[in-house]
Amino acid sequence: MCTGDPAHIKAFLKFAKSNAILLEGLRDNEYEKIAEGHNGASWKLINKDYASNIEKFSKEYKK
Repeated sequence: MCTGDPAHIKAFLKFAKSNAILLEGLRDNEYEKIAEGHNGASWKLINKDYASNIEKFSKEYKK
């Protein structure tokens, strides 16, 4: 992943395809599922704003 963005994106997509919760969240724009799929069920203990940050940055990117 340290060789550049293409490798990082490829690794993330491979991870997402193997993670049903993350994949469903990405497909349905369900940010709490994305957070859970990426960081596990206790993601709120790690960063309670994670899902809302994903939503915020996603909307900014779509502009």
